[in-house]
Amino acid sequence: MTPNPGAIENDINLAALGERWRGIARGVDDSAFLSIGTGLGAGLVLRGELHRGHHGAAGELDYARVGLTEDIDP
Repeated sequence: MTPNPGAIENDINLAALGERWRGIARGVDDSAFLSIGTGLGAGLVLRGELHRGHHGAAGELDYARVGLTEDIDP
């Protein structure tokens, strides 16, 4: 029996790939998909492939607020 070649990915990274495949970023090698909703995130496509970063956190913009000592007003 061969292993399943499927993969799990987050929704924003898949949206970035979808835009490259059929959307506004079709035919573009480098693009970013920005999502503003209950969180803040981005999917990055560099040289035509999804970029995850050294530790898999590329585009995880919610982490940018970690370590702030001041409160952020909504």
